[in-house]
Amino acid sequence: MILEEQINQCKEDIEYYTQLEEQLQHCSVFDAGEIREELIKQHVLMPKKENKRKKKSNKPNVLHLVFDDCEIYVGKNNIQNNYVTHQVSRKNDLWFHVKDYHGSHVLLKSDDFTETQIRLCAMLAAYYSKGKDSSSVPVDYCLISQIKKVPGSKIGFVTMKSNKTIYIDPDETYLLEIIKNHQVK
Repeated sequence: MILEEQINQCKEDIEYYTQLEEQLQHCSVFDAGEIREELIKQHVLMPKKENKRKKKSNKPNVLHLVFDDCEIYVGKNNIQNNYVTHQVSRKNDLWFHVKDYHGSHVLLKSDDFTETQIRLCAMLAAYYSKGKDSSSVPVDYCLISQIKKVPGSKIGFVTMKSNKTIYIDPDETYLLEIIKNHQVK
């Protein structure tokens, strides 16, 4: 019984560290700092001694776009994903996540969702995942009201009550152009 529990815990830990490894592959220095912060909170890493005068920003470094009369938020690590999903969102926003891979939580805030907005958010979710270089990447999406935090799980893990799936081909050139022209700094 105890051995089975330890094996299951080990499998969960491997899954978690694999997710962090994937997040580190497409993160900025600020994003890596947030991942370090998460590992310190999990007691995996020891905190650095810091200057007491240094002010800490409460908002994670999420990608924020204003595009086509909507706002889009992209979390690229667990802290950002948690912030986007549980703090920025409202119940009528759309939430996107690549199916069967670790990846970004993408949030679409709009009064009226268009196909262009949905396709862009799905593409962002696919691009910031292991499916980045694949074609026909399945991306699940649903209203944020369908998302539930998994009790007792690590930060960023959620379940969906119901969802739709869209298949999308990530286009890096298109996305980088959108980010360059529509990013809120």
